[in-house]
Amino acid sequence: MLVLLASLAILPNRIAPWVRTGVGGMVAGGILFGLVWPFLEGGGQQVGSVLAAIGAFLLMAGGVIAVAPGRRAKSADRP
Repeated sequence: MLVLLASLAILPNRIAPWVRTGVGGMVAGGILFGLVWPFLEGGGQQVGSVLAAIGAFLLMAGGVIAVAPGRRAKSADRP
């Protein structure tokens, strides 16, 4: 799944850029956070699981930031 998202972001294709970069980051971050959540909730918070959760959060935040400006700029250009 992550290889498919990475190839969509890197290779030239007809998919809109905000879908390739923004939605891909949000999906990958959500999957990673869902996989790490049981380790964080279990009480045995090791450094690797905490760093993976931080990375997942950064992926989701980056996806939201990548999507938001493009959508806002298009709506601002309309009369």
